[in-house]
Amino acid sequence: MNWTLRKLFAVVFLCAVLIPIADANAAQLKVLYSFAGGTDGAYPVAGLIEVKGTLYGTTQQGGIEGNRNCFFNGCGIVFALDPRTHMETVLHSFITDDDGAYPDANLVSVNGTLYGTTFYGGSQFGGTIFALDPQTGVETVLHSFLPNGVDGLNPGAGLIKTGAALYGTTTRGGSDGCGAGWGCGTVFGFDPKTADVTIVYPFNISPDGAEPWGNLVAVDGKLYGTTSWGGAHAWGTVFAVDPQSGTETVIHSFDPNGSDGQWPMGGLTSANGLLYGTTFEGGVNGSRGTVFAVDPGTGVETVLYSFSGGADGELPEAGLINVNGKLYGTTFGSNAHVHHSCVPDGCGTVFEFDPQTNAMTVLYYFDQAKHGAHPSARLLSFKGRLYGTTEYGGAHHYGTVFSIKP
Repeated sequence: MNWTLRKLFAVVFLCAVLIPIADANAAQLKVLYSFAGGTDGAYPVAGLIEVKGTLYGTTQQGGIEGNRNCFFNGCGIVFALDPRTHMETVLHSFITDDDGAYPDANLVSVNGTLYGTTFYGGSQFGGTIFALDPQTGVETVLHSFLPNGVDGLNPGAGLIKTGAALYGTTTRGGSDGCGAGWGCGTVFGFDPKTADVTIVYPFNISPDGAEPWGNLVAVDGKLYGTTSWGGAHAWGTVFAVDPQSGTETVIHSFDPNGSDGQWPMGGLTSANGLLYGTTFEGGVNGSRGTVFAVDPGTGVETVLYSFSGGADGELPEAGLINVNGKLYGTTFGSNAHVHHSCVPDGCGTVFEFDPQTNAMTVLYYFDQAKHGAHPSARLLSFKGRLYGTTEYGGAHHYGTVFSIKP
């Protein structure tokens, strides 16, 4: 079952428990932009980056229509947003197979150029790596992933810069251990000067996991990440890869028995010598998701918090960010908001978690029409505010860009 179907299955069959609470969120949330669909873009599933005071991001669909392979909503866009004026500019619309389609991941800025990935499209239909000049809007496809998955297939995470190279993951391709010829996913390196792609490690479901969706994080010369399933217990892993040798180490295999999490979808963040992350499901409260910590040296994993699906939200799909010792993230759903219009799982939350005290604070409950619904991307911290996107909702129902002051 692919991730899209898996998420739909999880969302549709959750039991909704509506808990009336006051609409008195302490934090100040502002909707900076509501996507209108069409040429404007639709469904921003990726997080934002900030470059010289401007926010940059992607939408999974929308843009100039006309490609029969991208359905009626278009192939996606790259956009710029001024957080002061709330003015949005479409920098590029993906419109052809060669051009790439469905950019699911955040961008990275290197020497004034934006680099990103598309999940589908490209000359081989397996996704692309592209570069974009934010001043001119000129986009260049640097690599098209092969349909047989030898070099990876369907990149769903953003790229990170380490030294002179960029590193990322593909959700499929590489080893054929997952059957059907699709492969289990890869960690790859990319040289922006030569456009060469090197497979650092191909996953092989057991014991090392399969389908890495979250961004990598570089710590002390190693790349750390998560796989959404596979591993010793089939519910995902935390792994480390040495980009020089290609050696991969499974740090933790999630086990749904007891209080452990399952299906880690987001990337990791490093703080105080530990790796912190979320699992989309699992935990002690009816499999609503967790916040966890892993010691990369010992492999000891600790579930710090189990979501209840009520006032604290449920289904954290995105990774966490560390701001002054506090961890911030989002949940895809929450059944607590009296005004929510998202059925059955609620519209989602922004939360703050203190890893020193394990205190969970919900900063905001989303209302579909007002603020958007279902935030699924990592937040961005910039000048004392948190910036993020919602997949759906807003004034035109195609998602939003928001900011919030904790």
